Amino acid sequence: AVVSTQSTGRGAGVDENVREQLLALTANSENIKVADLRHIDWKKIKTLCRELEPILDSIPTETITETNTLLLAAAHVIREKLGVKAREDSDEPKVKKAPHWQRRVEEKI
Repeated sequence: AVVSTQSTGRGAGVDENVREQLLALTANSENIKVADLRHIDWKKIKTLCRELEPILDSIPTETITETNTLLLAAAHVIREKLGVKAREDSDEPKVKKAPHWQRRVEEKI
């Protein structure tokens, strides 16, 4: 069942823009970039999730893969609204350390 996408009140245009962005991301899932949001205040994330919930409810999905892609697209939109860079967007590459056992052996030498 498809839910009506008509929004009333303030921010209806913003909702439609976000909905279009979500649909574009789900159509081309290679553009979805998600970041670790554990260091962000959970209240901000929760507020944005509640704003996106009616929009997500209005987008029908048929398979679990489509649902997962839609949720990843929502995480991408939340990341952008919070101004958090995705790993691929960050300026400095992530440096991999040697395993602990290897560092310990090298310290003894």
